[in-house]
Amino acid sequence: MTRNLSFIATVALSTTVIPAAGSFISPGPIIPNVPSYIFSMPLDHFNASDHRTFNNRYYLNDTYYKPSSPVFFFDYGESGFSPYYAGIFLAESTEQSAVMQLAKRFNGLAIGWEHRYFGSSLPFPMALGNNTPVTPAECYNSADCTHLLIDSPGSYRYMTVEQALEDANYFARNFELPKGRGSYSKSSLTADKTPWIWIGGSYPGARAAFALIRNPKTFFASWASSAPVQWRKNGSAYFNPIERSLPEPCRTDILASVKYADEILSGEHGKRSFKSLQRLLYLAQETISGLNTSFDISGADSLGVRSIAHGLATAVQDGYQSLGPKATTDILCSFMVAYDPTATPENRTSPEMSVLSNPGTRKPNANGLAATYNSSIAFEAYLYGYRHMESALATTDSQVAPDSWDNVADISWN
Repeated sequence: MTRNLSFIATVALSTTVIPAAGSFISPGPIIPNVPSYIFSMPLDHFNASDHRTFNNRYYLNDTYYKPSSPVFFFDYGESGFSPYYAGIFLAESTEQSAVMQLAKRFNGLAIGWEHRYFGSSLPFPMALGNNTPVTPAECYNSADCTHLLIDSPGSYRYMTVEQALEDANYFARNFELPKGRGSYSKSSLTADKTPWIWIGGSYPGARAAFALIRNPKTFFASWASSAPVQWRKNGSAYFNPIERSLPEPCRTDILASVKYADEILSGEHGKRSFKSLQRLLYLAQETISGLNTSFDISGADSLGVRSIAHGLATAVQDGYQSLGPKATTDILCSFMVAYDPTATPENRTSPEMSVLSNPGTRKPNANGLAATYNSSIAFEAYLYGYRHMESALATTDSQVAPDSWDNVADISWN
């Protein structure tokens, strides 16, 4: 079994890829509405003479809460916490979540926390090209927006690990339930009277460990899931569980696809193959809403090795961590195994469009595409499945009433 899944050594699939906001939306048209609130947070916790504050967003689910039960503090980490993902993690819209299963078992209160400088928890307005302040929504709709906060880079001086940790400590020690949250609304849920348990994975997992050491009188316990403790150039161990979860022959075909793509990106198959890869990935991304979508194919030329590798990686990385296989690799594999290189494509205007418009009539069998044909065909199936996976997610996205912050969740941190 290959243990070093990669899309090229210099920009390996084992490196962390930050998904664009809203790139992965769970299947199913119903996204539960988890109420969000704002908390007035000191901008600088370590300067007593600075009285400035900003609004920090958080979500609350008290479905299972009973007085005297614990608070489960779910740290979303370095990304905007949109209502889509609040529904996933705090209302289990796609599958069970750890925080809600714990809340259910222990009659706890679940809180979803948004990190400062992300989503709607911005200490300063965003800036147009002339440093004019605008809201994130205005920034998203303006071609002149810098996607940075006003007065950058100075406005980012308060984005530190210590400030962000103190945000959680301050919140836990001063938290009050919003008015109208049931008969227990007057109950004291501050950390000095109620156990607070921090839950986080990856960077939030590290923060969970830091918080327990830093503020043991505030946080009763923490669950530091997959908390990074050592930097590694080759992080292939991150992908091994994903690889092991893939059904056969999809797993073997994806491994063959990755190897083949690495060879193209390394120049082993010549400039023509690289050009074809540029066009194929570009078309797969541009035609997510439909194969009749208008687009300018010249945009494919702007895709470099790094952006191509990142684009290819999304199918087996970004959404899997947050949403699991049902919303990502299950969809990818179902279309890959149906890819039929012998069938007549629906659109033959170009070799790349022929791949993407494959009718998908091949009956699944134990022999994968790489074994039956070659790695090139398996890679075509990978891009074919990639496009259909993203299309399914985008369709679900369009069925859900948008939140004003959804499309700008990460816009303050480019």
